[in-house]
Amino acid sequence: MNWKVFLAMFMLYLSIILKGIQERLLILAAGVLLTIIVIGWEMEVRKKLRHIMISLITAHLIMLLLLSALRYRSMALEPDATIIKDTTAVVLLLEGEPEDFVLSLAINNAFNSIKSYQIPLLPFMIFKNKIVYENALSTDFQLHSLVQQKLQSQLGNSYRLYVTYTKKPPYLREGIYAALAEGNRKIIFAPVLIAENESFLAIEETLKRINTGKYQIITKRTEAMWNSDAIALLYVSKINQATTGRVQNTGIILLGSVTSREPSVTALQQEVLLKEKIKSFLIEENYINYQIQETQFNKRNITKSIDALLEYGVSNILIVNTGALYETLEQQMELSRAIKSADAPDGVVITKLNVTAHDPEVIYELVNRINLLNMH
Repeated sequence: MNWKVFLAMFMLYLSIILKGIQERLLILAAGVLLTIIVIGWEMEVRKKLRHIMISLITAHLIMLLLLSALRYRSMALEPDATIIKDTTAVVLLLEGEPEDFVLSLAINNAFNSIKSYQIPLLPFMIFKNKIVYENALSTDFQLHSLVQQKLQSQLGNSYRLYVTYTKKPPYLREGIYAALAEGNRKIIFAPVLIAENESFLAIEETLKRINTGKYQIITKRTEAMWNSDAIALLYVSKINQATTGRVQNTGIILLGSVTSREPSVTALQQEVLLKEKIKSFLIEENYINYQIQETQFNKRNITKSIDALLEYGVSNILIVNTGALYETLEQQMELSRAIKSADAPDGVVITKLNVTAHDPEVIYELVNRINLLNMH
């Protein structure tokens, strides 16, 4: 093994997961070491090419093992059968991410989002996540607690509320274990999601791994919100507020979710149906059909839609995220890059609009669904 190459690569890998002065010093040290290696490159290539390759692969494998060891692992264990109480729990699933770059959580979320054959790319995914946090545009993390307060206030004392998140603790399984440990007879799962995406399907997958039969409990689940007229009308209301009477000069882009490599067909269909419902409501309010674009959430499509609307001479463009009730930091960056790439002329105003989980109408819709489900 070529120890110089191994050490240089391992320092570079460590710089991916560290921050601040530690990251910079490791990059500097690795750069110096690689410079020394390059100086004697011709000799190394002739004599020890095989050793160099072994060193590179070994450093990568050790890094993968280290990341696996540092992965967030919940300490919550499935509780033993408890005394069942005549109470109802609501396990709320919110889309949410950590307030800052947390290595263990970044590793866990990366593991949860990739296929087994993508594991070799894990260090680079962690690095990308770290860069996203370093360049974060804005955050609304405090709104998560606001959702919990509003929902608990409207639900009253009839329910025990357990809030879980898609990308930070408490995760879904932790919330389920907490509800089981306190002996609730009925558990209602309430995913605050637009469509039946991977996070929605995770509820069923998690329940399959938990032997709910031994607790003698009843489990129910509210549906995703794609079919809600109230949510569709909320989007329309926010669009109306942003147009301020400039309906004829307004172009609208209805964004779906970020499409994964193997997207759920059902989720995509549900997103399309919601966008079509919103578009129908907008046309009823005299918005122009061909000035309403529908696309998925990626830079190329967004830029293309902006350019298409500019050809119609609009002076006001609204980009409306209809695919999720939470806009991640990465999505904020993607959207910002797309707007810059479009290079809109002076006088054209581009505004982002979101419906979020803390909007009163969303809370009201969720409470209604929980109450209706609990009555049956």
